[in-house]
Amino acid sequence: MSTEPITVREKALILESDWRTSPATSASQPHAVKTLYASAFQNAACTMRYRPLSAHTFISDCYDFLGLPDNRRGPNLILLSTHGEYSAEGLRHLSATEQVIVLEELLTLLQPHLSRTLLVLDICQVGQALPPLCQQFGLLGVVGFAGRVNWTASSAFILSLLRHWLAADVFNMQRASSRRPAKVLEQMQSGRYTRLMQLLEVNSAWR
Repeated sequence: MSTEPITVREKALILESDWRTSPATSASQPHAVKTLYASAFQNAACTMRYRPLSAHTFISDCYDFLGLPDNRRGPNLILLSTHGEYSAEGLRHLSATEQVIVLEELLTLLQPHLSRTLLVLDICQVGQALPPLCQQFGLLGVVGFAGRVNWTASSAFILSLLRHWLAADVFNMQRASSRRPAKVLEQMQSGRYTRLMQLLEVNSAWR
């Protein structure tokens, strides 16, 4: 009896800076989220792609991911994990592996391809003023932290968010709707994650 191979779809892209060489950190902080966040996708119907958050390859990495056949329908996820700050001019400065980059400048180049994308900013401070960011670049949704956060607490929240989205089959949806991922976050906020999300100053915006 023959069985067809199980197809596992790539629905998530995680871009992480090298914390040891990032301009904003020291060699004593070699934290990495790759293994931690990958654990959320174990036994899931979809998988993640991991790349370094590089100023030189950011656009090509995102283009390659967004162009996958798996991402022609339903939501997909781009998660950025690094240090950052929100400037007085309202721009989000992120520490890539080689240099500081401006998120808005890069999203401008990707804008025509972001209508199915849930953007998660695992970065200090840049989760301010998210509704204009979501609207300007046509994102399906965006989640981030408005203040400075502790790495352990922020990574615990992101891991829980990924697991809840996967349990709710967000990445198996045929339509790119923000209703289900937004509802999951709302339920987390009104439940056992209330205090943690307040501590992290979690903000979100949806299309």
